[in-house]
Amino acid sequence: MAWPLNAPQELDTIQNIYGIKVAIDSQIASTEEFTLDKEENKEGVGLFLIGGSNCC
Repeated sequence: MAWPLNAPQELDTIQNIYGIKVAIDSQIASTEEFTLDKEENKEGVGLFLIGGSNCC
């Protein structure tokens, strides 16, 4: 799961993960199963989450 670097939305939960301020959608109940990582490619550097489930 990757995200654009947008401003937080009003209902987002703000977490500080290893010194990086991250806005999490309020509909996500828990982030304990996720790992925040970075990826570099020809378009630049981005942050993404590893882990979790794709089912609802």
